[in-house]
Amino acid sequence: MEEYLRRVQSRLGASEGPVHAVLGGPEPDVDTVAATLCLALHLSQRESSGGVCVPVLCGCRCDTVLPEETARYLKRVKLCESLLLWRDDVDLMRLHRAKRLSLTLLRNGLLDSSECRTLESSIQRVVYHDGQQDAGDDGALSAVTTVTKEILQEAAEHIRATLGEILGEALRLQTEAFWMKHGRHSAQLEELVKSLEQWGEVAVGEHNEVKLQDLMQQLTLEVKEFSDGEMTVVLTSMATDKEVNSY
Repeated sequence: MEEYLRRVQSRLGASEGPVHAVLGGPEPDVDTVAATLCLALHLSQRESSGGVCVPVLCGCRCDTVLPEETARYLKRVKLCESLLLWRDDVDLMRLHRAKRLSLTLLRNGLLDSSECRTLESSIQRVVYHDGQQDAGDDGALSAVTTVTKEILQEAAEHIRATLGEILGEALRLQTEAFWMKHGRHSAQLEELVKSLEQWGEVAVGEHNEVKLQDLMQQLTLEVKEFSDGEMTVVLTSMATDKEVNSY
């Protein structure tokens, strides 16, 4: 995720291509931050327009102080607060006038009436409506559960360590909050966490298989044969970063 956010920041200033902004808010709580970041990354993996997909938090950088829980969450998933993008970092109106903007709203009500009218033609959809209920909802539905379901349904194979960690940590925090509020577990949250962990294990397995294939290919390329006519010895070598201490 850190690499993705740094790439977004560098491309925003250099590119004149299309920009797909995912606007999250209204408050920078864990639910909003996790859902905004992960939905933007997911859309950037899915789209092939050649543009940039940008997670944008509602509010201005200079006026916003992150809640303590959000700051702790970012520390847990190893993300610097400076990597987050805010409304004053991305000029939505300018992009709209240049016909470079497409806009996904994480929640309804993030734009005032005049902004909504102006940007209407750029708005593609609203992901989560406050108060909405889905089939099987046990009261734990939120922006991050909605985004997690969408990613699992559309492109579970794209769930790698980054998405799995950021979504999973947010869901675990919501599981704790649900227990403290209701005195019971949420089957919905537990199922989503389990699904993320399963796909994460698949991704690790695939990664290890690719590494093994690369290693075997490297060893094959560096094979040397020595023969005296009766016996053939096959040798191969590979680089290692291990230190060997001699005493």
